[in-house]
Amino acid sequence: MLFRPPGTGKSTLAHAIASGLGWPFLELFPARLAGERGGADATAVGVVDEMLKAIVRFRSQDGRPLVCATNNLTTLDPAFLRHGRFDYVLPIGPPDHTARTALWESYLARAGARADSAVLASANEGFTPADIARAARTVSQAQFERTFDTGTRTAPTTDDYLDTIRDTRATVSAAMAQEFAQQTQKFARI
Repeated sequence: MLFRPPGTGKSTLAHAIASGLGWPFLELFPARLAGERGGADATAVGVVDEMLKAIVRFRSQDGRPLVCATNNLTTLDPAFLRHGRFDYVLPIGPPDHTARTALWESYLARAGARADSAVLASANEGFTPADIARAARTVSQAQFERTFDTGTRTAPTTDDYLDTIRDTRATVSAAMAQEFAQQTQKFARI
């Protein structure tokens, strides 16, 4: 079970696991599985019960990894987190400086930019991969518009990216980061 804030790459990691193993990837969005069964309607109870049974059946077969992801463990029915359902409950947080630098290097190379990836990585601590992608796309769009308007193509600079980073709201607020840190400590024993 992978958990943490939206945009941190949980689904991407699950897809990479399946791809690396050469296995099909099936993505489900069981929105009705959230919450307690006691207060849910009969349909939601049935869905939760069937999903729990399916997990047990799936896990009884060798050689099949089951990777699930959620933005918030506390919204799941507690039966999903019972011992034996998942071997690991792993927090997937925003990337560290090294990972942010690598992400920026990838985007800068595609854009042909003359920018310092380490400076950019330092300027957006707490950004998720999705936040970084959005900032990079925003600069690319502005660069395209500038090229279209002037007829001259120039490469984006570190300052172009820093201006956009300053205007980009991070998905994970300080309060969210604290909440997820508490979840990490609480669920580390699972």
